Amino acid sequence: MKLRSIQTKIALASGLCLVAAATVIIFLAETSLRQTAVKSSVNEATAATRKEVGKLQIELEKAMQIARTLADTFSAIKDPEVGLDISRRQANGILKTILRNNPDFNAVFTVWEPDAFDGLDMGYADTEGHDASGRFAPFWKRDENGDINVVSQLSCKIHSPGGQPGPWYTEPKTTGKDYIADPFNHPVQGKDEVVVAVAVPITLGDQFYGVVGIDMDLKFLQTLVDGVNLYDGAAVMRVISSNGTLAGVTGKENLRGASLKEAYPEDGDADAALVAGGEEVIQVEEGRLEVFLPFTLGTAEKSWSGNILIPQGIILAEVNALLWQQIGIGALLVAAALIVLWFISRGIALPIRKAAGLAQAVQRGDLSARLDIRSDDEIGQLANALNSMADGLADKARMAAAIAQGDLTTEIRLASEQDQFGKALQEMVRSLGSIVGQINVAADQIAAGAGEVSDSGQSLSQGATEQASSMEQISASMNEISSQTKLSAENATQANLLANQARDAAEKGNRRMSSMVDAMAEISRAGQDISKIIKTIDEIAFQTNLLALNAAVEAARAGQHGKGFAVVAEEVRNLAARSAKAARETAQLIEGTVTKTNNGTQIANDTASALEEIVTRIGRVTDLVAEIAAASNEQAQGFSQVNQGLGEIDKVTQQNTANAEESAAAAEELSAQAAELKSMLSRFRLKDSGMRLNAPRKQSAAGPRSAPKAMPAPAPSKSRGGWEDLDQGYEPMIALDDDEFGKY
Repeated sequence: MKLRSIQTKIALASGLCLVAAATVIIFLAETSLRQTAVKSSVNEATAATRKEVGKLQIELEKAMQIARTLADTFSAIKDPEVGLDISRRQANGILKTILRNNPDFNAVFTVWEPDAFDGLDMGYADTEGHDASGRFAPFWKRDENGDINVVSQLSCKIHSPGGQPGPWYTEPKTTGKDYIADPFNHPVQGKDEVVVAVAVPITLGDQFYGVVGIDMDLKFLQTLVDGVNLYDGAAVMRVISSNGTLAGVTGKENLRGASLKEAYPEDGDADAALVAGGEEVIQVEEGRLEVFLPFTLGTAEKSWSGNILIPQGIILAEVNALLWQQIGIGALLVAAALIVLWFISRGIALPIRKAAGLAQAVQRGDLSARLDIRSDDEIGQLANALNSMADGLADKARMAAAIAQGDLTTEIRLASEQDQFGKALQEMVRSLGSIVGQINVAADQIAAGAGEVSDSGQSLSQGATEQASSMEQISASMNEISSQTKLSAENATQANLLANQARDAAEKGNRRMSSMVDAMAEISRAGQDISKIIKTIDEIAFQTNLLALNAAVEAARAGQHGKGFAVVAEEVRNLAARSAKAARETAQLIEGTVTKTNNGTQIANDTASALEEIVTRIGRVTDLVAEIAAASNEQAQGFSQVNQGLGEIDKVTQQNTANAEESAAAAEELSAQAAELKSMLSRFRLKDSGMRLNAPRKQSAAGPRSAPKAMPAPAPSKSRGGWEDLDQGYEPMIALDDDEFGKY
C-alpha cells in the first residue's frame, strides 16, 4: 500500500517510533520482572524444599536414632569394660517395647552374626526369632489385628530372599555405615504398603556383630508432602529415593512406590539421573521451575532428594498482569501522541499541498497561479521561490509566443548565469535566424537542381528503354543456346548409359569364358586320370595273360585231367588279350581328347584376354562419355544461370526506366515545393532590421539555370540585417551544377 500523504507518513513514522520505543521499554521491564520473579520463586521454592526436607529428615532420623541407640546398647554386651549382660529374652523385650511405643514403626528387628550374641545358637534352633541354626534374628511386627508378634527376619522372603540377608545387612557389614533402603512394598497388618527400612551396624571397634533395623510406613511422608501449600496449592513436592523411586508426591498417593520412569515417562529418566548425582539442582525448563535438594540420614552413603515443581505460569502470573497494565498505559500514551503528531503534521502538509497544486498548475501550462503563504520559515521560503519561478516561466512563455509568430528580434533576458531555459531561448533565436537563412538559400538551389534532375531523368529513361530491348534479344539467343546445350547433355547421358551396358555385357562374357577355361582344365585333368586307370587295366590284362599261360602249362602237365582247365585258361588268355587291346585303343582316344582339350583351353585363354582388352577399352569410352555428359550438364546449368542473370538485369533496367520517370516527376514536384517554402519563409523577421524575407521570383522552366555562387562567411560585428545578412552570412549547403551532378 502506497502512502500518498506526507501528513500520514509523518504521523505513521512517528507513531511507529513511539510504538517501537514503548515496546522496547515494556520488553526490558518485562524481562527484568520475569528474572526477578523467577529468582524470588527459586529462593522461595528452595527455602520451602529445605523446610520440608528438614521435617522429613527429622522423622526418618528419629527411626535412625532409635536404631543407633539400640545398636550402641547391644554393642555394650560385647564390651568387656561395660559388661552389660542382656539375654535374648530381654533383647526381644526391648525390641517389642520400642515397636509398641512408636505406632509409626511397622517393624523392629535385629540380626546377629552366627553365635555372635551369646554363643548359644544351637540351643535356640527353630524357635521364635531364630532360624534353623538358632541364629538370633528376631523380627517384631504388627499383624492384621494390630497385635505384635515375632518371626525370624531370615525367614522373610522380602528382606531375606532365599534365607540370606539382603542389602540392609550386607552393606552395613561391608561399609560399617548406616543404611537406608529404597521404598518397597511390604505387608503391613495384612495390607501391602510402601515402606522404608533403616539399619545400623552393631560394632565394637572394627568388629561387626550384626545390625539393628526399623521398618516405617511412608504414609507419614505422604501426609507431609500433601501439607505443602505453595502458590495456592499449585506447587508439587516429590520425595525421591536414590534409585528413582517415589516415596511421596503431593496430591498423588497412588504414585507412592512407583519409579520416576513409570510415573513420568517423558522426563523420568532425566530426573532420576539428577537424583542419582546427589547434587542440588535448580532449573527452569518445559514451563516449570524444578528444585532438587539431596539429603542423607546418619552415615548412610545413599542420598534421597526432595523435589518441588512449580508451573512457570503461576510464577509469572503477577508479572503478566503487570505487563498487560504497562501495555495498556503505553497504548494510551502512544494514541495521545499520535493525535498530537497528526495535527502537527497537518500544519506541515497543508502548505506543501498548496505548493504541489502550484507545481501541477505549471505542469498543465497555467502560469497564472500563485501561492498566498505568509511565513518566515522554510515553507514560506519555498512559496516565494515557487512564485518567482512561475513569474519567470510566464516571461519566458511570452517571449516564446513572439518567436512563434516569426519575430526573431525578441530580446531574451537571463534571470541568472544558471538560467538554462533563457540560454536555450537565446540559442533558439540565434539558431532559427541562421536556419531560416540557410533554408532560403537551399530552396533556391533545390529549385535549380530539380530542373536538371528532371532533364537527366528523361534522358536516363530513354536509354534504359533501349537497353531493355537489347537485353530481351540477348536473353532469347541465350535461351536457344541453353536448349541446344541441354539436348547435347541428354544425348551424352544416353551414350554414357549405353557404354555402361556394353561394358557390363563384356565383363559378363569374360566371366563366362573364364568359367569355360576352368571347365576345360577340369576335363583335361579327368582325361589324365582316366589314362592312369586304363594303364592299370592294361597291366592287369598282362598279368592275367601270364596267369593263363601258367595255367595252360599246368593243365598240359595234368594230361587228361587238365583238359577242361586248359580250355578255360585259353579263354582267359583271349579275354586278357582283348582287354589289353581295348585299353590301348581307349588310351589313344583319351590322349587325343586331352590334346584337343589343351588346344581349346589355349583358344579360350586367348579369347578371355581379348574380352578383357575390350572391357578396358569400353571402360575408357564410358569414362570419356561420362565426362562429356558432366561437362554438358555444367554448361546447361551455366547457361541457365546466365539466363537468370539476364532476366534480373532486364528487371533492373525496367525498374531504372520507371525510377527515371518517377525522378523526373519528383523533380518537378520538388521545384514547386521549393517555391512554396520560399513563400513560407517570407513571414520571418530577422534581428536588427525588422525586414521580412522576399518571396521568390518564378523562373521559366526553359530558362537558364546556373549554380549559385559560394558566399563568404559573415562578419559578426558589421551585420546589417535583412536580405544583405542572408547574402553575406551563410555558405551554400548543396551544389548541384553540371560538374557535380555526375556524382549523384
